[in-house]
Amino acid sequence: MRIFTKLSALFLVGGMTFSNATFAQDEIGELLVGSKDDATLLTKAYLEPFFKGFGLGLNSGWTNTGTTKKLGRFEIRVGATGALVPNSAKSFDVTKLGLTSLRPTSSSNVIAPTVAGEEVDGPEMVLYKDGSPVEGTEFKLPQGLNPPAIPAPQLQASIGLIKGFEVTARYVPEIDGGDDFGKISMVGGSVKFQPLRLISKKLNKAMPFDLAVALGYSKLKYSYNLDVQPEDAIAKNPTDVTKDFSNQKFEATFSGINAEAIVSKKLLFFVPFVSVGYMTSTTDLGLRGNYPVTTGFNGVSKTYEVYTNPVSIDQKYVNNLRASAGFGINLFLLHIYGSYNVSTYNYVNVGLGIGFGK
Repeated sequence: MRIFTKLSALFLVGGMTFSNATFAQDEIGELLVGSKDDATLLTKAYLEPFFKGFGLGLNSGWTNTGTTKKLGRFEIRVGATGALVPNSAKSFDVTKLGLTSLRPTSSSNVIAPTVAGEEVDGPEMVLYKDGSPVEGTEFKLPQGLNPPAIPAPQLQASIGLIKGFEVTARYVPEIDGGDDFGKISMVGGSVKFQPLRLISKKLNKAMPFDLAVALGYSKLKYSYNLDVQPEDAIAKNPTDVTKDFSNQKFEATFSGINAEAIVSKKLLFFVPFVSVGYMTSTTDLGLRGNYPVTTGFNGVSKTYEVYTNPVSIDQKYVNNLRASAGFGINLFLLHIYGSYNVSTYNYVNVGLGIGFGK
């Protein structure tokens, strides 16, 4: 299970390399117990706050003003979002997941931490067959990471076009960090315009505030090669002894769409703003390749079957309205931004930009 904990930690520390050189393959194997359906249900429950928090961050930080840049004016910005996970999302009840072959060993210990929960072990689970627990198949669900927030980074460049339009691009080429990190890449873009300006420049200038509308799309991909082997090679099903496990890989894609209307007012170098918008975010991830899945115990060691792509999740985790209030500070070439946002999870966004003009 630690594969998912450490994947989350990867993003939670903003892309820093893992503290350990490997993914603790034994614990990954312990997740794969009973059936791939149960493994998927546990993964979804454990990582749901991460999916939602990272999805919100992926959609944020596009713009902080109701104006658009003049033709040829540009800005390069680095930002970060911290999603605040409510207490209700920091744990889950394993008996309410619909597990078919796994149960907690104690009926009084059924609450497990999510990735955003406390750093304590989850309930001990055991494989059931024919209505009875299978001795030797016990394992504990993972600890939470207890982060102060679920962060997500933004790196983007914006430029003004004709007719008062502005476009923004987000792009990180594929970075291969080797065995300790994996591969990560990002691409996205947005367009912003001032609707009143399209109607009449005089009307736009006559308004006591600036109004803009923006639409953005982002996609982030991450992958990591794995090597999950049975704990005891002798315990393999004889027909699977030569099964190829070299194709194991963790793959995840996060994609999101954000539409918003922004109202701002310039007060010298200080620009307060408010905005309302709608966002969606989809998570598509899984364990790809062949994996040994614990299906029983023969009195000496665990027994296995080989499953292909045992964990697969493709779900929309963010699909709701949001409201924001914040500010920008323009100090010639240096631009500073900050905002507080109300959505599925409340979150804060901060950014620092360098550019010429508005």
